[in-house]
Amino acid sequence: MIFVGIDNGRSGHISTIDHRGALIEEVKMPTIIMKKKWEYDVAQMKRIFDHIMEMSEVMFGIEKSQPQQGAISTHSVTRCASLWEGLVVSASCRYQLVRPQEWKKAIFKGMKVEKGAGKDAARLMASRMWPQLNFSKKNSHDLAESLLIAEFVRRQYA
Repeated sequence: MIFVGIDNGRSGHISTIDHRGALIEEVKMPTIIMKKKWEYDVAQMKRIFDHIMEMSEVMFGIEKSQPQQGAISTHSVTRCASLWEGLVVSASCRYQLVRPQEWKKAIFKGMKVEKGAGKDAARLMASRMWPQLNFSKKNSHDLAESLLIAEFVRRQYA
């Protein structure tokens, strides 16, 4: 079985891992920039989805938006999650909507994470689980979180 973690948002990522937790592949959330505005590249999202569906039996973990984000950010993240949920449902795939607090509590179990340090903790944990990837840059937290969402779902269903 393949497990997919989707960290929604403009700088989000989509990651796939196998039943052992080994990385299969990861890709940045596809967006298109038009002058000073950006949009999700829905056609590319569909191509990524189709590629994932060719692999094997798939279980998706789609992160839900966090209400404490700003209105524009919440709208963007919610829209992205809705697009992915639509793709998954239209293909009758198994999926789980995952609250950030839920997957972080499970993944960071036993690890003291200070308030406001969640993104750094995600990079640290991901670097331990997938040492072949580079999580040293601050903006690599989206990749880290997508992998950890996939790992959270894998632990529940593997």
